[in-house]
Amino acid sequence: MNRHVLYLLLILLLGGLGGFLLMQKDQQVGGLEQGLLLPELAARAGDLVTIRVQDGQGQNIEVSLVDGQWRVSSHGQYPADEEKLSQLLTELLEAKKLQAKTGQAEHYHRLGLQDIDAPDSSASLLTISTATQSWQLLVGNVPASGQGQFVRMADGGQSWLIDQGLSLPVLARDWMRQPVLDIPEENVASVSRLDANQRWQVKRTTMTEDFLLASKPDGRMLKYATILNGLVSNLTNINFEDVRPLEDSFWQSLTPVASLQLSLFDGTELTLELAVQDGKHFLRVSGTEQGAYWENWLYQVSNFTASQINKEQEDFLAEPAEPEDKLPVSVEEGDAPR
Repeated sequence: MNRHVLYLLLILLLGGLGGFLLMQKDQQVGGLEQGLLLPELAARAGDLVTIRVQDGQGQNIEVSLVDGQWRVSSHGQYPADEEKLSQLLTELLEAKKLQAKTGQAEHYHRLGLQDIDAPDSSASLLTISTATQSWQLLVGNVPASGQGQFVRMADGGQSWLIDQGLSLPVLARDWMRQPVLDIPEENVASVSRLDANQRWQVKRTTMTEDFLLASKPDGRMLKYATILNGLVSNLTNINFEDVRPLEDSFWQSLTPVASLQLSLFDGTELTLELAVQDGKHFLRVSGTEQGAYWENWLYQVSNFTASQINKEQEDFLAEPAEPEDKLPVSVEEGDAPR
C-alpha cells in the first residue's frame, strides 16, 4: 500500500465521517463536545509523511514516507507493514469520544496518561505529521471493560475515553514488513539444499502440482503426503525476531548451519543461508533479483524457524517398513524339527 491507496481509504471514510460530524456538532456532555477524536485529520490524512510512537522507556519508532513507500526511518529505513499503518489511520479517523475523564494532571496516572517524561509513565506518545502540521496524542490504558482506550491531546488537559483501541507497536519490528520474503509459495519450482553432506532437492514442474523428493531412496515413503508442500510454505513465510544491517565482518564471524536455494518458475533464484552464534540464528538472503529490499539485511530468526530451514532428507521420510516375519515352518507329527 502506498500514498495512492491511503487516498482511496480516505475517500471511503469521508462519506461516513461527514454525516457523523453533522449529527455530533451540537452534542454536549458537561460542556465538553463529544464526536470524532480528530475531526480535522480527515482533510489531511492523505498528506501524512511521518508517524512516530515514543514512550517513557526510551522506545522511539518512526515511519516515514520515502519516494512513495513507507519505511521504518528510525530503524534503517526497513520497509514498513503498510496494512498495519492503514489500520491505525482508520482507527484514528473513526475514533469517537465517548466520555470525558479527568482534566487534572495529578489524576492522569490512573488512566496511564502522564507525560512520557514523567516518572513511571506508562503512556505512549503518538505523533502524526504532514509537511506542515502535526497532531500529538497521549495513549493510555484500556478500561476494565476492555472496550475503548483512554487518550488525551498532548497540548490539552482534558482526557477522554474513546470507543476503540489504537493499534500501536510495542517493538519496531511490529511495524516492519513480514514475512522476510514477498514471494507466494505457488511461484516456487524447487528447493535444494546445497550443503556438501546434506544435499537434497524437492521440485515440481507446474504451480498446481505437489512437490516431489528427488532421488528418494527405494522403498521409502514420505512421512505424510503434504510434508514437502509444508516445507515450501514455511520457507516463504519466515518471520524474523530482529533485523540488522548486513555487515560482512559480522556475517563472517558466524558458524554456517545450512544453505538452501529456491528456484522460481520465472527463473529467479534465491539463496537462504543460515548461521549461528551464541545460540542465536541469523538468516541471510541473496539472489538474482537486483535491488530487493532483503539483500542488505541480516535477520535473526527463532530456533523453531531455524529448524525448518535446517532440514535433512531423512526428516521428510517415514521410518523404513519392518521386514515381514517369515512364515512358520510346518512340522508333521513325529518329525523332528530341523
